[in-house]
Amino acid sequence: MLLLLLLLLTTAATTNCAAASSSSTGHGSDVGALLSFKEKISHHSGVLDSWNQSTSYCSWEGVTCGTRHRWRVAALNLNSQGLTGTISPAIGNLTFLRSLNLSSNTLQGVIPPSIGSLMRLRRIDLSENMLTGVIPSNISRCISLQFKTPLKKEISPQFAEIELPIVPYNDIVKGTDGFSEANLLGKGRYGTVYRGTLTLDKQATVVAVKVFNVHQSGSYKSFQAECEALRRVKHRCLVKIITCCSSINHQGQDFRALVFEFMANGSLVRWIHSNYGALSLPQRLDIAVDIVDALDYLHNSCQPPVVHCDLKPSNILLNQDMRAHVGDFGIARVLDESTSKTQMIYNSSIGIRGTIGYIAPEYGEGLAVSTYGDVYSFGVILIEMFIGRSPTDDMFRDGMSLHYFAKASLPDKVMEIADSNIWLHDGVNTKNDKRHMKTIEECLYSVIHLGVLCSRQLPTERLSISDAAAEMHAIRDSYITA
Repeated sequence: MLLLLLLLLTTAATTNCAAASSSSTGHGSDVGALLSFKEKISHHSGVLDSWNQSTSYCSWEGVTCGTRHRWRVAALNLNSQGLTGTISPAIGNLTFLRSLNLSSNTLQGVIPPSIGSLMRLRRIDLSENMLTGVIPSNISRCISLQFKTPLKKEISPQFAEIELPIVPYNDIVKGTDGFSEANLLGKGRYGTVYRGTLTLDKQATVVAVKVFNVHQSGSYKSFQAECEALRRVKHRCLVKIITCCSSINHQGQDFRALVFEFMANGSLVRWIHSNYGALSLPQRLDIAVDIVDALDYLHNSCQPPVVHCDLKPSNILLNQDMRAHVGDFGIARVLDESTSKTQMIYNSSIGIRGTIGYIAPEYGEGLAVSTYGDVYSFGVILIEMFIGRSPTDDMFRDGMSLHYFAKASLPDKVMEIADSNIWLHDGVNTKNDKRHMKTIEECLYSVIHLGVLCSRQLPTERLSISDAAAEMHAIRDSYITA
């Protein structure tokens, strides 16, 4: 019995010594890492004066230790402290670090790769410094990581915070079969979209992966703009962002991707201008309502308002129920308060880009971005959906445009210009039913008239999006109840 008691006491003492040794080791590595960090800071306005061995490092300015591991550094928050210098690689020894915020200083040099060893890290903000390089790919294994994009030469000082789970680069490669051409969904100015399969919430999920072309000038701005817009919005008529990836690829190059909900029926453009399928009149009305509801939300429910700036059929996606979702916020603009109040100000440096045929004419004259630009694009799409002609059709030349072509059909020639595919869903007896034909004619007149009102040349003459939404709902409801 005495022997057993001695054995237990010896074991307990050994365990306590091991724990103390482990604690001491962790204590030493954290202190060393912090002091090495301080050595690389050439100026700190006195904020690091408390960083000396006369006090516990857990009470040093900007340092927070954990509640469970009380002697391990869990957070380092030194944002906006006037720090100059470089980031010491020793920061990678703070192995219990969960939050790192060094934003809004004047730090220079390369982001140390050792940050990639901080596997407990959940939040990192290195924005608004003069750092180069990328956040190491290792860090993307932290699935609940939140971060702000570090300063790049191409990016303005306003950074988008991405409050999303991060998916590793290797998962993106595997899920798209190595970015196979067989999974290609489409290409744009700044990126390529692939169909893929990712494991989300322990389930295989079909997704759309937008991979940004980092070699294309402006792609970082596009990534930033899309993140900034999408983090602000959430609506049933907007394409849902699921996750993102900010990493490096197998060639050591910067890699950026956004993962979206997959839209089974593709873009609206192929339903209007190909033999893929014919949209019925009720389907077109529902799609128009979805589009205008999305814009009404962006313009009037988001504070500050969000302007899409590139609304067109290829950026409108249809789910399995043929309901529309507006996507691609790559050149979207978030209006500041002054812009929202004064939307008609000339600004020759605005540099707005859009798509020919859908971009508001005032943008080409130097007017600043406004919600009326989206209204114009909506008007063009509305006419296009119901007459089946693109604004860049060969017939629109010598002063003739989609707008004037539609306007000339009012009030009694709308049936002549309507898309003939509309009749494919109404049966062979439709044209013999005078009452039904009259209902269709009234509906088409109302829709095309609304499109004309929204696509007027002068922005001050167009409807507001809220008025357009109310009118579009009334048109759809009137047709359904007729």
